Amino acid sequence: MSDPSPRNGPRRRDLLGLNSRVARRLLLWAFAVGGIGTLAVSLGESFYAYRQRLEHIETQLRAVGEFVAPSLAKSAWAFDREQIELQLKGFALLPDVSAARLQLKGQEPLHFGARELSADTVEHSRPLTYVEDGHTHTLGTLTLVTDLREERARMLRKSLATFLGNALVILLVAVVSVLIHQAIVTRRLVRIAGQLREVTADDLRKLSLGESLPRFPRATEIRDEVDELAASIVTLQETGSTALLAAARNEARFRAVIESINEGMLTTDQAGRILSANAAAEDMLGYGRRELIGVPVASRIALDASPDDEHGLQLGARVGTVSEIRARRRDGQSFAAELTVSRMSVPDKIHYVLILRNIEERHKAEVAEAANVAKSAFLANMSHEIRTPMNAIIGMAHLMKREGVSPRQAERLDNINVAGQHLLEVINAILDLSKIEAGKLALDDAEVNVGAIIANVSSMLFGQTQAKKLRLLVHTQALPANLRGDPTRLRQALLNYATNAIKFTDSGSVTLRTAKVEEDDSSVLVRFEVQDTGIGIAAEAADRLFTNFEQADNSTTRRYGGTGLGLAITRKFAQLMGGSAGVDSTPRVGSTFWFTARLRKGETASASAAAHTDEPAETTLIRDYRGRRILIVEDEAINREVALGLLEDLPLRADIAEDGLQAVELAASNDYDLILMDMQMPNMDGPDATRAIRRLPNGGTVPILAMTANAFAEDRARCFEAGMNDFIAKPVDPDLLFETLLKWLAKPAPRTR
Repeated sequence: MSDPSPRNGPRRRDLLGLNSRVARRLLLWAFAVGGIGTLAVSLGESFYAYRQRLEHIETQLRAVGEFVAPSLAKSAWAFDREQIELQLKGFALLPDVSAARLQLKGQEPLHFGARELSADTVEHSRPLTYVEDGHTHTLGTLTLVTDLREERARMLRKSLATFLGNALVILLVAVVSVLIHQAIVTRRLVRIAGQLREVTADDLRKLSLGESLPRFPRATEIRDEVDELAASIVTLQETGSTALLAAARNEARFRAVIESINEGMLTTDQAGRILSANAAAEDMLGYGRRELIGVPVASRIALDASPDDEHGLQLGARVGTVSEIRARRRDGQSFAAELTVSRMSVPDKIHYVLILRNIEERHKAEVAEAANVAKSAFLANMSHEIRTPMNAIIGMAHLMKREGVSPRQAERLDNINVAGQHLLEVINAILDLSKIEAGKLALDDAEVNVGAIIANVSSMLFGQTQAKKLRLLVHTQALPANLRGDPTRLRQALLNYATNAIKFTDSGSVTLRTAKVEEDDSSVLVRFEVQDTGIGIAAEAADRLFTNFEQADNSTTRRYGGTGLGLAITRKFAQLMGGSAGVDSTPRVGSTFWFTARLRKGETASASAAAHTDEPAETTLIRDYRGRRILIVEDEAINREVALGLLEDLPLRADIAEDGLQAVELAASNDYDLILMDMQMPNMDGPDATRAIRRLPNGGTVPILAMTANAFAEDRARCFEAGMNDFIAKPVDPDLLFETLLKWLAKPAPRTR
């Protein structure tokens, strides 16, 4: 085998290894790094010596000044000008002193020594004082000057000498290193490279048969890293022959994977002509493989492309993006598709890879979701816009009645309140139904006391049954005490049934009943019933009673009113709680409306309950919380008046803010025991104002209660996320307001007042 090293050119240059690019780079880097390092070291040493010299000169000037100042002051006191000039001339001749200046009071300055000084000098000035009869007299100032021009020149000469000496040493070391590298590494690597270039296809076939190449050292002949490299090349050649076979197998495997995926995959050349397509693409587009290969991809995918269009999709502009298109099948049908285009990192025959996904169903779902979002936004806005004036109507009616009115006026105010509460129930029913249909109604997981729920509903119905002279009966069965579920929804469902029973019953009784249907180790299925002796329902009408906006007949709607949502919502509540709902009825005899709910058994029942008192919260506030200071944040003038009116009889000090910005300013300058915060306000809304107050030094612990017409669960979550402590929905129930105020004012405040 011939030596692959160059044979032309001067022998001396070849011996130095300058034909090797590695050697030249090594030499260049050695020069560069060494030169920079040497220059840095030389400059560092010179700078350090220069600084030392400056410190020495300053010390010398200070010592000379201290030594000669007394004698010079004595001569100046004696007005001995000849002696002064003699001394100054002597100072100028001292080492490290270039010039001496004396400035005596009332006299021209005296200067001895060098007249032309550079800009770089060191000066030491010292006042001349003379003490006589215990009095100190300041006669003038002595200044000693050293010119550093010569010092700089000396430093530069020394730096240059140091740099040249170190550079010479580095040059010698670099040359020797290159020669050693040339002898030990470079020549052997060049020889190995030449041998590797001579490997032929016959050599690879021999390797596949288990033969070895004698040119490279075997594992037993490895002496250093270069031999290790040569042995690694042999290993690479041995594995390379089998890698080709493995690559062919992998290609077949990848093809099988591509054919099995559900998304259409096509490859094209740079001009956009299809090179390959998987089975999913064929099924999605309705073409056979032969009908796809070689044609412009735009003509087979894009709805608005012509059959011969090569540029309709503009593949280059779509690389790295996910875009939606209207794709076209062979039969002319179109569908929504998502197209992803990737460019091959090393373009060969295949230039682009296209992934086509059929998103027709997803597109329909997104349209439905957008409609639900719009519906939710509309309902939220509707709720807010209705609740805000309702708060004013109900609140004003309450204030007028509390101030004292005639019996007839009181009756009319009660009618206003009843109508307002009815409208509020309609709003709540629509919102509940909307949340259920959108799948966004989340049930609470709290302790459930079925007996307490029945008692609460009974107390709420007592006045209505007394007004119609109906008997209100209760029959309950003993249940486990440690049940968990959503007590609010259970109460609402039972109240829906009971209010309907009273509305449709003119005489007789209304009975509330609970019973245990089944029980296992983890839960209890409870049946709730409301039985009445009312007008009853025909069998053909009973099945559609639990449908949205449905009632038994039109005459019922005209006579009794209602939206037809209560029963539908009750059934949906029951289904969410793992039960069902229905009715058993006989016309002119009565009806029994029922629903079941599965209640989970908790670990333990509550060991103790909070202390209960029959005293109204308003009374407690009047007696125990006189002088507490609160801030009311409300942008609506009428609602501000309602809030102040509700709190009028309480001995609280109330400030008013008309928007969030005013609230933050007042909270920054005052210590409040509690803040009532509206949500939707101009300039700054309630959540942003709450966050700003929480960042104040005195705002971290003050209770902030939302008092807002935004009644959605998402609105509650926004309030708590912003840092609010509680939530009061509008229209405001005065008793609930007083109870909530008492709850938070009774908590010990960690801040000092």
